[in-house]
Amino acid sequence: GSFGGPIRKDKTFFFVDYEGLRQNLGVTILDSVMPAACHQLVTSSGGVTTLANPGGCDPTGKLTSSTVVPGVIQPWLALYPSPNLPNNQYTFPSASTQREDFGQMRVDHNFSSTDTLFARYTIDDGDLSNATGNNRTVSSGVAFPQFRTLGNSRNQFVTLSENHIFSPSLLNTAKVSFSRTNFGVQGTANFNVSSPQYSFYNGQPMGSIAISSGLSAMGGLGSYSFHIQNIFTLSDDLFYTKGRHALKFGALINNYNLFNAESKLLYGQLTFNDTP
Repeated sequence: GSFGGPIRKDKTFFFVDYEGLRQNLGVTILDSVMPAACHQLVTSSGGVTTLANPGGCDPTGKLTSSTVVPGVIQPWLALYPSPNLPNNQYTFPSASTQREDFGQMRVDHNFSSTDTLFARYTIDDGDLSNATGNNRTVSSGVAFPQFRTLGNSRNQFVTLSENHIFSPSLLNTAKVSFSRTNFGVQGTANFNVSSPQYSFYNGQPMGSIAISSGLSAMGGLGSYSFHIQNIFTLSDDLFYTKGRHALKFGALINNYNLFNAESKLLYGQLTFNDTP
């Protein structure tokens, strides 16, 4: 939507524009998980927890021990769902939701027939929530119902420009502007990932678990990315026309300020060579 009109007749005018997006996109995630037998545990009278069906958990027969350490492995094992499709695959419906609001306002003012000015402000604000995965392995992570990836951004731009006509052949345009881009991405979970049974390091959120035998990675909350960029711009252009010739002289000065923060495996990664 947009609208505009005069503020002062023949002197000052305004224009406003808005665009909005709301998206709720259905997605289907497909993960490679452990056999259901890997979740079937029994605890003996002596307090030892073992797999009820070791052969079902590891049909290859490479499993050398069926003991599951309750306070260490069992909490992480419980995060993996049992397969609901053949070939030890797990699928679940999810949604990719996105919001974006874009707005712009401009004001023009005529000081005289030879001197005009305009000011413009633009803002673009949005956020995104994704469940990622689609049969990704080892290093991707965040491919299960408990985990999501969140993104947000807010970009703002301000411009002030003045045109002055010195003569029918000489025109000057001076402009000052500021632009700020700000976006970030991080992982989140629907449970307390800092609980002792999930933390790789005391007091820290859960990192990522990678099993190189083709299973989808789990976790991945230790990766985030935030980027802020400020640009200050000053420019001036002089236009001169002489007969069939047109000349342009000018200068453009940009000052960049960058503030970036990125992490990789901030809370650690556990890598297993195989399901056992």
